[in-house]
Amino acid sequence: MFIGGFPVIKSATDIDVSFDVQLLTTGVVYFVALEITDTEPTTNEVVALTGAGGVAPIASGGPVNIVQELTTVTATTTNGRLQPVHHYHLYVVAVDTQGNGQDAPRQLPFSTSEGTQAGLLGVYPIS
Repeated sequence: MFIGGFPVIKSATDIDVSFDVQLLTTGVVYFVALEITDTEPTTNEVVALTGAGGVAPIASGGPVNIVQELTTVTATTTNGRLQPVHHYHLYVVAVDTQGNGQDAPRQLPFSTSEGTQAGLLGVYPIS
């Protein structure tokens, strides 16, 4: 459902993270931020805005409506409890207008910045 190269972290501050997403079709996107040591959630758990086993995420968001395919949309976490200078995983799920979701969430590692100023993030590769 995601276009190659998406989703991608756009920025991270000491309190939130933003990412860009493009889909091959219209639909909605859900996402949760979890500690890097937390178990990876299922697609259904991300849609429910929870971590694995119903754990409360550090931050979350969605549904974000994608009303035009092949168009970049930026989403930002809400209700976040992100900490400065900390490493997290953002899990992102897309669901099309027919209700079809991905088999597994897309995992995006990111690091928050220091202080209260927006800064570029440390993105490290997924292994």
